[in-house]
Amino acid sequence: MLFFIASGVIAQNVSLSNNALGTSMDRRLLEQEVAPIRSRAELQEYLKFMPAQSPLKYLSPSNRERFLNSLVFSESGLASYSYQDLEMELNALEAYKVLSLFGQQATVALIPGLRQSDGFSKAIMSSVDSREPVNAISGEYRPDASKDPDYPDYACVAKATCGQSMGKICIGANC
Repeated sequence: MLFFIASGVIAQNVSLSNNALGTSMDRRLLEQEVAPIRSRAELQEYLKFMPAQSPLKYLSPSNRERFLNSLVFSESGLASYSYQDLEMELNALEAYKVLSLFGQQATVALIPGLRQSDGFSKAIMSSVDSREPVNAISGEYRPDASKDPDYPDYACVAKATCGQSMGKICIGANC
């Protein structure tokens, strides 16, 4: 009888873990769905009528242009971006607001070196976790959105393939 009770507890814990993972992915999908910019065309339209209080204005004009030129979109949304200009000029909260335009604010925790000058910035950066490449020989990730969907220092180089690229983040679910 104890065996069955213990098995039930283990199964329940696995189920809770899967639900938490599902909730996390559901939140990410929702964030992306409600984001104002999900394609290059939407980016161009946004830039034409950029609000005075746009988070993109946190970046200097030259760094903003370089950041925007680094964006890679797929049919699913933002697939990768360079974080170097965000890291250079912004704190974690400001970077979070910029990336929320693309529904990818969760990736801000992967950007090393962001200033944490306030409680929000510290909370954002506390969610960092480590990742290992699937193929250590080629150095490429084969993203699995159900596990670790984002890869620092990798860029989307082909559909479902993130290749090493310092200073970039590959969004595995969109690559």
